[in-house]
Amino acid sequence: MNGKLQEELKSLSEEIHKLDRWVVRFDEKIIGHAKIEKRADEAYYLADRAEDKSEEAYKACEVNARDIQALELRCKWFLGLMAPFILIIIGKLFS
Repeated sequence: MNGKLQEELKSLSEEIHKLDRWVVRFDEKIIGHAKIEKRADEAYYLADRAEDKSEEAYKACEVNARDIQALELRCKWFLGLMAPFILIIIGKLFS
């Protein structure tokens, strides 16, 4: 009877040990999933910030394009208005 009880205790001890190992593995998996979830949240946050930055850059490019167009228009007007006077001055210098 004592031998049978010892066998049952040994069997229960092994089962408890297996259960402990299973709980440890389960905890590791939970921790792993939590890390993955945290990294996914960080990636989502970074993607959101990158989208905001790209929108800011696009708006800045639009402003720069308008500034370049305005400068180009001013140069054309300046050259258009000054060209006759420059031609007259060059003509008088060489005549």
